[in-house]
Amino acid sequence: MKNKFTLFAAFVVLGPAAPLFAAPAALSQLPAAGQVTEIPPAPVMKADSLRLDFRVNQQSRSGFYLNDLSGDMQVNGYKDFDGNMRFSAMAGQESLFGRLERNYNAQDFTFEMGATVLQVRRYTNLYKVTGFAAGANGAAFPVNLVIRGGIRGGHYSVSEAGLELSASGDAITGALDARVYDKKFALMAVSIIASLQSDEIFCVVEKASNFPNPFLQGNGTTLTYTLLQPADYVKLTIYNAYGKVLAEMDGAGAKGENRVFWDGRSSYNDSFMGRKTLVWQLELVFRGEKEKIMKQFTMEAR
Repeated sequence: MKNKFTLFAAFVVLGPAAPLFAAPAALSQLPAAGQVTEIPPAPVMKADSLRLDFRVNQQSRSGFYLNDLSGDMQVNGYKDFDGNMRFSAMAGQESLFGRLERNYNAQDFTFEMGATVLQVRRYTNLYKVTGFAAGANGAAFPVNLVIRGGIRGGHYSVSEAGLELSASGDAITGALDARVYDKKFALMAVSIIASLQSDEIFCVVEKASNFPNPFLQGNGTTLTYTLLQPADYVKLTIYNAYGKVLAEMDGAGAKGENRVFWDGRSSYNDSFMGRKTLVWQLELVFRGEKEKIMKQFTMEAR
């Protein structure tokens, strides 16, 4: 694999952030009976748009370096012994530093094909970022963000309610400290989250497929997956549309492209697959990690 590759590109729309919750009004401030009270309109945000195009210049198991090719932002970081990402970033004379914690929430993945339903266990990421943003005058402000799910390209914005992110149907929400109103602070926070939460930085899978697809029964197919870092444990499981396990195979854990051939037969009754859609699951464990990482992919038999 090449050491350099485009990691993330998105459009970021930024504006001032305000507290998530307003303080309750005192009883003395309530209007008297019959009194007409005018409610001022919500402030209109002034939006700015910026394209982010990050590239990984160096990457190892412990350290990484990100560079925004469209601006002057640079991000350095490393993975500590607890598995958290610690980072620092510079944009002009302003800086942001902190750590990104990753936790797993287990849930069921449902794959529907006609009247059949396949349920597979998977994991959803929960990310939390804590740190400080500092300006040229040396004043530092806290930054607190929580992100659920994964960013897969789309629209990002900062609203009066705080930092809100949404992309490709994923529910991703966060909140900036109210004092961090400078758009560069918000830009750095969004870009670091969008970069550090990605599978590439966490060394999962760059791509996976099977060829030929669709494959003819009797000829089989080769399952191919590319790892960005070596894995200690790799297991492949193939399901039919009813959720029944058809085959289980050990896979190679080398960095780069790995291939596993499947002849298209069920390991339990030696029968070939007919015309149907199948799901294959890649289960990984990386060195120093406590949790298994699971990815599901689809393939077709004819």
